[in-house]
Amino acid sequence: MSSKSLYEALILDHSRHPRSYGSLKNFTHHAIEENVVCGDKVSLYLRVKSSLIERSAFTGEGCAICVASASIMTEQIQMMTIGEAGRMLAGFRHLMNGKRAAGDPALGKLSTLSCVRAFPVRVKCALLPWDVLKICLSATGFDAQSS
Repeated sequence: MSSKSLYEALILDHSRHPRSYGSLKNFTHHAIEENVVCGDKVSLYLRVKSSLIERSAFTGEGCAICVASASIMTEQIQMMTIGEAGRMLAGFRHLMNGKRAAGDPALGKLSTLSCVRAFPVRVKCALLPWDVLKICLSATGFDAQSS
C-alpha cells in the first residue's frame, strides 16, 4: 500500500470513528483551541497522576485531518509520562514542519500524517490538537519550549 493510500485510509478511519472522543470525568487538565480561519475547534481533557497521563479524551469539530490528528494523538499519549508526551509533541511538530523524516518509528501512526505537508494550509489542521496538548502540558509545569 502506498504512503498516500495509507494516509487516506488512516485519516478516514480516525475521522469517521475517532478514538477517545467525548468529555472525560475527573480530568485534571483541560484546554480549548480554535482555528478561526477554518472553524476547527478542539477541547482536550487529560487525567494526569504522578506525571503519567492516565486518560485522554477530546471533543470538538473540524475537518477530517483535525479530527484524525486529535484521535491519533489521544490514543498515542495515553499512559505516557508528561515528558514522553512532550517529546512526541515536539517530534510531531518537527514532522509537520519538514524538520523530521516521515517513517520515524518514534512517532508510530503519526508518521503517516507527514503527507499533510503536501498541503501547507492543512498543516494547521493537523497541529491544532497538539497546540491544545501543549497548553495542557504547560499547566503541569512541563516546559514545552525546551523539548
